[in-house]
Amino acid sequence: MPTIRDARPADIPALLPLLTELGYPTTPETLSPRLDAVTAQGARVLVAESAGGVRAVAVVHLMATLHRPAPVAYLSALVVAPSARGTGLGRELVDAAAALGAQWGCGSLELTSNDRRVDAHRFYASLGFVSESRKFRRPIAQG
Repeated sequence: MPTIRDARPADIPALLPLLTELGYPTTPETLSPRLDAVTAQGARVLVAESAGGVRAVAVVHLMATLHRPAPVAYLSALVVAPSARGTGLGRELVDAAAALGAQWGCGSLELTSNDRRVDAHRFYASLGFVSESRKFRRPIAQG
């Protein structure tokens, strides 16, 4: 049975390859302040420990909306190490995210997933997620 817990600064070396696997490579110097900033805003960075190490991570945000009667728990990142896929770690983290959402009074757990992540889409569908919208993104010029 994996251990699900909040990420700590000591987990940064284990988080780096997970974020790279997700398509967002970074460095310890960049990730450390990001971890601080995300958690300072109230998000939870959950890790799944198994076989003596961090094998998966999920980031869950509380999102208040004007157009819905209850807030939303937003899963902004979820990744399981390739060697640990199919072991239930992803399901454990999604369940933990849903439990946080319930504690926060949320009406739903939502996420976005890149169109190319077909395996992830099947995984989310198997957990009861329904695809009902598209994500659009536009960069904001800095300076």
